[in-house]
Amino acid sequence: MAMLCGVLIAAPALAQRAPAGAKADMQAPVDTRATGDKAMDARLADIDVYAGTYPQAFIDEVGRYLDVPRGYAEALLNQQGWQAGDIWYACALGKVIGQPCRAVVRTRSRLPQADWSEVAQALDAPLDRRQQQALRELSERSYRHWARPLPKG
Repeated sequence: MAMLCGVLIAAPALAQRAPAGAKADMQAPVDTRATGDKAMDARLADIDVYAGTYPQAFIDEVGRYLDVPRGYAEALLNQQGWQAGDIWYACALGKVIGQPCRAVVRTRSRLPQADWSEVAQALDAPLDRRQQQALRELSERSYRHWARPLPKG
């Protein structure tokens, strides 16, 4: 009986092993949250934490300063697969490239495995230094509004 239990417990693990001859070094998954700017990536992760504690303040910020209808920001925040940092970045990116937040969200939803630079390229708006600086300034402004220190990163 003990041997049967051992076999049954090990069976799922054995079934998940890579077949013989399969590549041992599988490609690492793409970090779809990556912006190409480590400081911005740290800010987006911190925005997730902030919005978890102060969701209404987050929604107010996105609505008021990133020109997004409050109801839309709130619906995104409650939608599975969308984290606050991604919502903030999608709407800030839209503001910087002159596209509505909804267009950026649709593109991001259509390309779930893409990182943010690929999303921008899909919108025919690859980010240059000036636009990246504008995104950093928008994030700094949001942090000032929240009276929150910028995360290290």
